[in-house]
Amino acid sequence: MVTLATSVLAKVSLNSGESTELTLSLDSSAFAFYDPEKSEWKIEPGVFTLNVGSSSSDIRLKLPITIN
Repeated sequence: MVTLATSVLAKVSLNSGESTELTLSLDSSAFAFYDPEKSEWKIEPGVFTLNVGSSSSDIRLKLPITIN
């Protein structure tokens, strides 16, 4: 099952032709899910994809993130 979640938002205004560098931080809760059978939050190892774009329908960059 594919699940999309918004974990970090940042709004940057640029004029045409401009570029900038942006640093965002994700803590472990961005990769956690609630297990109702055990009544606890869990983080499972695996490869996650960080999608970067102007909206969920305009993804411009996909970055793999490995959780061990």
